[in-house]
Amino acid sequence: MLTFNPEKIEQVEAEFNGKKSMRFRYNVKEEDTNQEKYLEVGKRTSEGIDSFLMEGATKLKVQRFGSGTDTRYHIIAA
Repeated sequence: MLTFNPEKIEQVEAEFNGKKSMRFRYNVKEEDTNQEKYLEVGKRTSEGIDSFLMEGATKLKVQRFGSGTDTRYHIIAA
């Protein structure tokens, strides 16, 4: 469970396995620790997160599947 700050979203350039890509960095707080962290995701996941944020939902459940270039995220409102 993460709480997103819609005012703190950055577009950043990242390099993975020698390839550069645009990523979206969200400032989030973990529900259990209230610790601020960053969540960097690709365009498709960012669009899903943004749709929830536009509806006013800032507390989202984020599930990660896979690793490396095969990582997928499942986002639902909490």
